Amino acid sequence: MTQLIGSAFGTEQERRAAWIVKQTVCSEMAEPVLALAADRTNDRVVRRYLIEGVSRALGGEPASWERVSAVTRRLIHDDDPLIREAGAQLIHDVQGSPDERAGLLVGLLGDDDDDDAVVLTAAHALLALPSAPIPDQAISALAAHQHPEMRRLAGELVARSASEGPSEGAGS
Repeated sequence: MTQLIGSAFGTEQERRAAWIVKQTVCSEMAEPVLALAADRTNDRVVRRYLIEGVSRALGGEPASWERVSAVTRRLIHDDDPLIREAGAQLIHDVQGSPDERAGLLVGLLGDDDDDDAVVLTAAHALLALPSAPIPDQAISALAAHQHPEMRRLAGELVARSASEGPSEGAGS
């Protein structure tokens, strides 16, 4: 099925093939599928479906972050916000170092990304990480955002930081 992606069959057929891969990809195929998703010559919807499939395949698998961290770092710096958002969701779905993943998600907050969907996904993923330190400036950027959900999430992050006590570089 992955052979159809990037072929001369056309965008619609590639999207259908990617959707099938999304539904059926297994953990063993995560790396090659994610490599296809990182290929910027592929259609954005195809890439998104492939990333979502890898998220499903690796969700809950211990140490899965190590398997996808290098490619995911490229995805969250992609020009396309659809891909950056899927990359943020992938960071949320895999298992691994909370501090490392939190640092990448924080990089998507505030002035670092201008797409609301990317920032919302990153903020939700941060809330789901166990006690990862979040810099004050990231929380402040969310608190000052025009989107009410962003401000609500900033309040939750402040409350979580306060309940965990002071930590270096995090808090309200």
